[in-house]
Amino acid sequence: MASSNKDFIEVIMGEYSAKTFSLKMLVAKEENKVIMAESDKDFIEVLFSFMLMPIASVVRNTRKWLRGDIGCLNNLYGSVENLKTDYFEDKMFQNMLLRPRSAADIHCQNLKLNLIGSGCFYVCENVNCRVISCYNIGNCQCGFELKNKLNISPHERLFPEEEDSFLKPTARFIITDEIKVMAVADMADLTVLTELEKYGKIEERVIRIGEIEVLKLLKRSLTSRTSLSDTFLKPTNNSREPLCMKYGPEGMNRSLNVKDFGIKIWSNIHIKLIFDKVNNVALYAVVKEDFVNFLCGILTIPLGYIFNRFPLLSFSGCLGNLHKSIQGTDISLFSCKKRKQILINPKLAPGLPYSSNLIAIEEANIASECSKLESSISKCRYNSSTPNRRKAYLKEPATFLVMDNLEVKPLSPISVKLLLDKMMVPLSDICEKEMILDGDKALRLLVASLASEHALTTTFLSKNEHLNCDCLDFLQLIWGGKRTGLKGC
Repeated sequence: MASSNKDFIEVIMGEYSAKTFSLKMLVAKEENKVIMAESDKDFIEVLFSFMLMPIASVVRNTRKWLRGDIGCLNNLYGSVENLKTDYFEDKMFQNMLLRPRSAADIHCQNLKLNLIGSGCFYVCENVNCRVISCYNIGNCQCGFELKNKLNISPHERLFPEEEDSFLKPTARFIITDEIKVMAVADMADLTVLTELEKYGKIEERVIRIGEIEVLKLLKRSLTSRTSLSDTFLKPTNNSREPLCMKYGPEGMNRSLNVKDFGIKIWSNIHIKLIFDKVNNVALYAVVKEDFVNFLCGILTIPLGYIFNRFPLLSFSGCLGNLHKSIQGTDISLFSCKKRKQILINPKLAPGLPYSSNLIAIEEANIASECSKLESSISKCRYNSSTPNRRKAYLKEPATFLVMDNLEVKPLSPISVKLLLDKMMVPLSDICEKEMILDGDKALRLLVASLASEHALTTTFLSKNEHLNCDCLDFLQLIWGGKRTGLKGC
């Protein structure tokens, strides 16, 4: 890199960045902006794999490199991390939620930089069931245990050589600052020249980046509209654009309907919402373990599902452009049609102990995606056992306190007292209402967890909604009718 480029923050390769990529960038010097970058298919495949990452993996992999929250997800992840193992049905469930598998990890094994990870596969003990699971705890959809390990040689090729990657080897792409990805062939016209005319002095820079920089780019793409510039040219910008999250039929992909995937139908979830009626802001919710089970399940959902389900919602970041780019990329550039579909509509890794039909996300059928795994099922199956009920993540009964930002704690009157003292909301302004988490609000909550710092307010409260307010008897007991000074929440 030329020594004269003093204003450029040099990329320092650390121990986590053993596998690197070369990026050719066009930079507008005066604006300190990356106009576009050019790369081969190796880097683009890693970008595309962002869509396959479970939400917990996104939080875990990005929080150590950059400050700042992704909606409420950091709080939710931290709450599961800090919850005592005594609350979980199985001590392994906590680690399952913090490090969930991707249903597409078998398709990512040959990426130059594999952010998805990999693991073993397990087979249901029911001889009539063809389910392959990513986990060996919990039960299959049919009720039988998932504990027989598939024996696969580490050197065994699971797919034909031409399908070992997502994209064809000769493909080259342009990436804009807003993470729009286009084939070079689609940019070879006057459109590029017209775009460049907007800027003053332009220079070319070639840099090498590794895992750390890729993870920083992932987080920038979730919180910024100029992710390449923010990652490679200037310090962290903590300011965010106002959230535009108009939730309604026009924001949803209606082709994804709630289905019964052969599991227990989980009914609507009841919660008690405590809110400030003056500011119409949720303070916290008192919930049972079923609501926290639902929140835990959010951590296992692949990121791309949200952008596929809500293609017209505008988030504070620009990662939705990447999903649209995958949809718009010509099928001839992919190794096969199935790989493109996996990226567009990622599914849930099979074998999780809990799955709510309030959100229409299917479990992947790994056996149908890989014939070599399918042929291995009968070789590892033992005698069938008696079917068991499918567990949830948390033991019952249990009661929790969930904050507006999705921080979760076991319910404690002392915690409630300290919380409301900190907020300084007069007791006369505090109301409660029984709320129901149904399918529509479950989707609202899913989106709000990623896009808002006030998930409960966004999901359950509306200025147009009439709220019946009844002050809480136990708060009267705690304060003895005493009022505190009003301060904004």
